[in-house]
Amino acid sequence: MALVSIVLALGLVQIDQVVSPSLERKIGWIYSGGPTGARAVLSTIAGSVITVAGTTFSVTIAALSLASSQFGPRLLRTFRRDLGNQIVLGTFISTFLYCLLVLRTVRGAEQQRYVPGLSVTLGVVLAVFSLAVLIYFIHHTAASIQVSTLIDSVSRDLECTIEDNFPARGKLREEERSARQNPTALAQTQDGETIPVPQRGYLLHTDDRGLLALAERNKCTIQVCCRPGDFVVAGMPLASLSPGTCADGDFRKALQACFYFGIERTPEQDPEYALLQVAQIAVRALSPGVNDPFTAISCIDRLTAAMVMMTERRMWSSFRYDSAGNLRVVTKPATYKDLTNAAFSFIRRAAESNREVLGHLLNCIRLVLDRVEDQELRRALQDQYELTAADLKRSAL
Repeated sequence: MALVSIVLALGLVQIDQVVSPSLERKIGWIYSGGPTGARAVLSTIAGSVITVAGTTFSVTIAALSLASSQFGPRLLRTFRRDLGNQIVLGTFISTFLYCLLVLRTVRGAEQQRYVPGLSVTLGVVLAVFSLAVLIYFIHHTAASIQVSTLIDSVSRDLECTIEDNFPARGKLREEERSARQNPTALAQTQDGETIPVPQRGYLLHTDDRGLLALAERNKCTIQVCCRPGDFVVAGMPLASLSPGTCADGDFRKALQACFYFGIERTPEQDPEYALLQVAQIAVRALSPGVNDPFTAISCIDRLTAAMVMMTERRMWSSFRYDSAGNLRVVTKPATYKDLTNAAFSFIRRAAESNREVLGHLLNCIRLVLDRVEDQELRRALQDQYELTAADLKRSAL
């Protein structure tokens, strides 16, 4: 937005030089005052907008601090990428840059008098738009720090993560049939060379297509040793190769380039982390300092909806095949036990003395159990159900 404002300022100033003054007076709404008035208008707009931008930054930082202390630092990512905040700050900065660049072209000497009327008029329009954006920002900030809005935003991220990582049943069944045709495929990579992790950090994203193309090009099988969300350090096993694969320097670099690392987890390929973000709000709501069971119950409802959505889908197969049907990549997906622990275990432990929350959690797990068909997911949910029932029984004593 700032770059667009720079181009717009330079371009309109050039247009002003070819537009005749008679045409400007004929249009009527274009600024037709002198250089002193133009400087005053542009200076007032620029000074006011940059002051409001500073205040906006301060309010945003205050909202981030509140979110960090009340809902947990992991949720700051939701605020940082908020499109509304980005547009507001971009509008103020762009208006300031535009007015500053147009202001330098205004000349007041008699022999070189020049006032870019069209450019000054657009500066006024941007000022009015900035005022409208400020009104939106006040409402948006007040709404975004409400726990219901935050839960809804994090829940939408969770649903998108489930849609991306849990495909439709029919597509997965086809992959499973291919996997059963290769029962010894996994053992092919256990005695091969191991490629180490190049750096420490969280594994954020794995390029499955890149791995598949690399394995097909080198006619080998790659078994991935870690999954998105794992914290790794340099030297740990990243992937192992089938015996006989020539893992030269270029091959190692190409394979390591298929893995992306960062300093914090992201939910795109990490459904466990997406579940933890919702569970974290519930755990903090159940802390003695907050003691808000209603927020915890709301989080449990969203987690239940996500788990029901998960029962209608299936987990990606660990096996990736090339066009000829040869096994090329074996990934390491999350397990249903890890996912159910992330969704319910932390909340159950935090609510060990709250019968209402435990009872609601028990009913929600039963609701999911009534819909599940996958036996692995059923066993994981059954374990959570029995643990929650035991905690509820102890809380009644």
